[in-house]
Amino acid sequence: MSACLASLLEIPLEDIPDFGWHSDWYEKFTDFMKKFNLQPLDVDLENGGDWRPDGYYIVNGHSQRGIMHSVIYKGDTLVHDPYPDGVGVMPMSCTIFLVIDPAKCKEVA
Repeated sequence: MSACLASLLEIPLEDIPDFGWHSDWYEKFTDFMKKFNLQPLDVDLENGGDWRPDGYYIVNGHSQRGIMHSVIYKGDTLVHDPYPDGVGVMPMSCTIFLVIDPAKCKEVA
């Protein structure tokens, strides 16, 4: 997840905090994303959810190595897998990011 966040936010990996495996990890994650004017929203892909945004988002699931892993999709296409084999995951959920305050967004040329 950290490598995916660094890629999406275009910041160094070392600038992504360790959210840990504690019960409050999601609160820490959400607080961190607020610094970028973004609110994460998780979508369950296992229980009937199949909505995929057109833009970039993170897909979370089990890798072929049998561990939880995160990759980046754009629409229906895997565009970045931080692990060298690049095969992606069996999707369980996706994390999209909502803009909190559009007035704080950079102007897109």
